[in-house]
Amino acid sequence: MAANNSITLLGNLGKDIELQYTQKGTARASFSLAVNRFGGAEKKTDWFDITIYGKSAETAQKFLKKGSRIIVEGRLETYEFAGRDGQQRKGVAVVGTDWNFANSKTSSGSSSSKSEDDEEEEEGGSNLPF
Repeated sequence: MAANNSITLLGNLGKDIELQYTQKGTARASFSLAVNRFGGAEKKTDWFDITIYGKSAETAQKFLKKGSRIIVEGRLETYEFAGRDGQQRKGVAVVGTDWNFANSKTSSGSSSSKSEDDEEEEEGGSNLPF
């Protein structure tokens, strides 16, 4: 069985997007995503730290705000940090590779991590009539 590190989340932005640029000039958008989890009679909310890079990050910052409902696809990355008590801890973050609006009335503003070359190849690579 091949290993696969992927995650898809549906939730609401917990805060407005913070857009920064790396030293090489790549856009990096960071935000938190609240995802509801239902179990029994109780509803719980899980919070995920999301980071998106490139043109998709700039588009996200332009169209998304606190409360926006989106679907994020990406991968999990682990990291280590020192807790308040000085002990080493591990955390998990999501690096988003694609996102879309979850509300149908704003779905025209979706973004994709595909490059322009990929899109041109898809558009020009088929002679199907539909």
